[in-house]
Amino acid sequence: MEILPGLSSVLEEWRQLLGDEFDVARQLLRPTSHRSEIYPCPIPGGDGCPRRVVDLGGKGLIAVCSDTQKSCRDVVLTAADLVVYELDRRRLGLLAVMALGATPIIFAPVTALRETFRVGEYQPREGDRFPVFLTIQANPERLRDVASILLRTQPAPFILLVPDDTFLAADLRQMAAERKSRILILGDLLVAEVTGSNLLPNPGTSAQLAAFHAAVMPDSSARDRFPTPPGARWNEIKIRFLNRDAVSIQCHGMVRTITYHDMQMSDGRSGQPNKQWILLYEMADTRGQLEIRSHHVDQLNKKRKENLTKALRGYFGIDDDPIVWDEEWSSYRTRFLLEPEN
Repeated sequence: MEILPGLSSVLEEWRQLLGDEFDVARQLLRPTSHRSEIYPCPIPGGDGCPRRVVDLGGKGLIAVCSDTQKSCRDVVLTAADLVVYELDRRRLGLLAVMALGATPIIFAPVTALRETFRVGEYQPREGDRFPVFLTIQANPERLRDVASILLRTQPAPFILLVPDDTFLAADLRQMAAERKSRILILGDLLVAEVTGSNLLPNPGTSAQLAAFHAAVMPDSSARDRFPTPPGARWNEIKIRFLNRDAVSIQCHGMVRTITYHDMQMSDGRSGQPNKQWILLYEMADTRGQLEIRSHHVDQLNKKRKENLTKALRGYFGIDDDPIVWDEEWSSYRTRFLLEPEN
């Protein structure tokens, strides 16, 4: 992948480059509409290599080598022999993302970065998404440029997939680690099954992903948030006040007793409940409703509602709006079940 210009050629050249791995790698090649005007000679070729294709009119096609030593014989070809096959980057990215246990996304080239694609997202829990990129570069300088630009421009930690470690310097790995990112090798993620016909996830991949997970999701961060199960929605959450300082939260069979300190809803100066917690407590009295009585109250409650929404999203890790406008009742209401203390 790192030595073939354009990552495309006729099957014969792919076969020569891949050797015994050609059969399993064949699934990553796809035919294009292009036809080659040259045909590979045995490796290594001479000065007149590769062979040039000559059309004999109605008599067929032949590949002729111009090497003065005539070390490469002429080869009779069919039109199928000249079909150009390219690396299916989309399929390679999909297999790698699946091996990681990440989520595939719409395959998209990264603007201004040659042969670099966003292929997936690692989602350790609802609300946390870390991008997965694939890049295929032909020399260490280009790989360093791509990695450096991603490290400089990406707001969140990420995983960068590269074909192998040929161009991967130790300091580049260290630079990524300092940003809690990881550069992983495709050859470590995918292995051929025993029959050699398919690529499968390498069982050792989980250890590499665990290292990334530990970097981006340290224990201290996990303690600051509710352990919301992946895929949980607001309507599956029940919050019931036990007193003015604590609530009982239920979700997917889990039950936790949580205080306003745990939910990061304490005033930084006094240590008492902040305005978001007080609003949540007030809305519990009306089972999740926030009524509007005047224009002044409306504007005030919009801001209070926005701040409470941000706090709830951050604590539960669910992207959807937890508080919505109810046209029928002209009031805000919670999507989750909210109950007052008994």
